[in-house]
This record gives sequence, C-alpha cells and structure tokens, in this order.
Amino acid sequence: MDALREAPHAFATKLKDWEGEGDTEARWRARLHELTFNAIAEVDGVPSGMVGGMERDNEVELLNLWVAPHARGQGVSDALVEAVIAWARSRRAEEVSLGVWAGNDHAFELYRRHGFVDVEPIRGDASNGPRKHQMVLRRL
Repeated sequence: MDALREAPHAFATKLKDWEGEGDTEARWRARLHELTFNAIAEVDGVPSGMVGGMERDNEVELLNLWVAPHARGQGVSDALVEAVIAWARSRRAEEVSLGVWAGNDHAFELYRRHGFVDVEPIRGDASNGPRKHQMVLRRL
C-alpha cells in the first residue's frame, strides 16, 4: 500500500482499488499467485522495497519495482533487479523484459546498469501522454 500511496504514477492500479471493499484476503492472495516471484527488501529490518516477476513461456517480466524514499540511494533497487534476474536464470528464462515510463531517467539508468536495452515504445505517443518503453535483458 505504501508503494501505491507514494508513487501512484508508477503503477497500473490505484490505491483506491485496493482499499475498502477491494482490500480482501482473497484478492491479495490472487495477486501473489499471479506474480510468480515476489521479493521484499529490508533496510535495518524495515520493509523498504519490493519487486515482482511473472513467468510466461520462456520469458520473465519484471514488474512493480518500488523502493521507499528512506531507502533510495542505498542499492536496494539494484538488489531487487538482481533478485529477479537470478530467479529468471533459475527458471532457465531466455530473457527478462520490463516497461519504463519515458522521463523516468533513474529507472532507465538502473536497468541499463544491469544490461537491459531500450527496445521500443509500447504505449502512448506525444498526443496522448507519456510513452512507456520496453526494455529487455537477453543474455542471462
């Protein structure tokens, strides 16, 4: 919930969709089942970041990476990306892909550091809002 509250622009879902009637154990369990890989990072024993991964055929998609403001700049995002890559390797995936919103220079830099390349815009154009770019890591 902290991730949706702090960075609503980064997620396809909204906090209001997960509060009230949407905040059910069955819904949360379904979400955890849908994402076949989930990792939480802690800094000094405090949950400080998260990432998910979804496996499809022989590919993995990295989803929902978020780091709490107090933990940024401490390598948490690098550790979370590495966790997904390690999981993808263990699953013998051929590639890891993800989407990044145009203008999110920190995210582009993070993923490029780990060998991802910007492949193409996958959503939006100049007339209807920001573009989302697909990035791929092929050499696992």
